[in-house]
Amino acid sequence: MNSALVRRWLSVLAIVACPVLAGPTEATPAKLPALPLRADAGGPALLSELPNGPTVLNVWATWCGPCRKEMPALQALAARLAEHDIEVVALSVDDDLNMMEEFLLKYQITLPTPVAASPSETFRLLEAIALPVTYYVAADGRIVGKYLGARAWDQDEALRDILDALGGTGRSN
Repeated sequence: MNSALVRRWLSVLAIVACPVLAGPTEATPAKLPALPLRADAGGPALLSELPNGPTVLNVWATWCGPCRKEMPALQALAARLAEHDIEVVALSVDDDLNMMEEFLLKYQITLPTPVAASPSETFRLLEAIALPVTYYVAADGRIVGKYLGARAWDQDEALRDILDALGGTGRSN
């Protein structure tokens, strides 16, 4: 299946399914998988190498309207979580790095933004059904929570959910 078709299908699914399915969900892999990342985007070769402590991992794309809408709230969340030693990472499934970088610059998003090597593999390994989807990853790489759909990440309720799941126990060395 070509990437343009996958992107179009995922975009439709994100728009149709997320308002209905939004919220916490249990179905998730036990540990952050060794998902290949694009070398031309910089950073580690595998997603599982990225977290060095508790992490909120948001999977998004520029072609996903709900993803674009929630990105500034994720940036605000990152500032609030820093005092709890929890990092926010925005994993992109974009094919067009220039478009992604333009979006990040325009909205002053400074979150670490690795790029998945294969959107379809990303969805398969993370057991994701739509975008955006956010995972709460413990310091040891275990996925301890998942939220499907867009969310007001800059609100106190989101912060409480994350702290309940991850605790802010600090970075591992």
